[in-house]
Amino acid sequence: MRFPAPRSRARQESVVPMINVVFLLLIFFMISSELAPAPPFDVTPPEAGAFDAGADRADDTLYVDASGRIAWRGLRDEAALQALGVRGDAPLEIRADAALPARAAAALLARLAAAGIADVRLATRPAASSDAAP
Repeated sequence: MRFPAPRSRARQESVVPMINVVFLLLIFFMISSELAPAPPFDVTPPEAGAFDAGADRADDTLYVDASGRIAWRGLRDEAALQALGVRGDAPLEIRADAALPARAAAALLARLAAAGIADVRLATRPAASSDAAP
């Protein structure tokens, strides 16, 4: 018995290269896209300046201890707040103890704003680096 010769089929295009291109495009768009939503407006974060004990301007510095007591130009507590109200428009530097609770600091800033002081600057020092030897 003789079988007829099989018909040759038309060779189909391979889809593997197309799948590779699709995955490469997918990876490209995933990498180049933005995953977080854009902020509603530009914000410039504050910078902490280096602590310089030699640049102490004691005449225009408000000192606050850990319990919330204040001192300014030799005056303390309420007397200092009353005197601060008439000092002028120059920025006021605040040197607060690191242990001062945030609630007490916020209350102090509200009292300063009520006294008419709008420009305050908090003196900071850089954090100790973790690679420094103890």
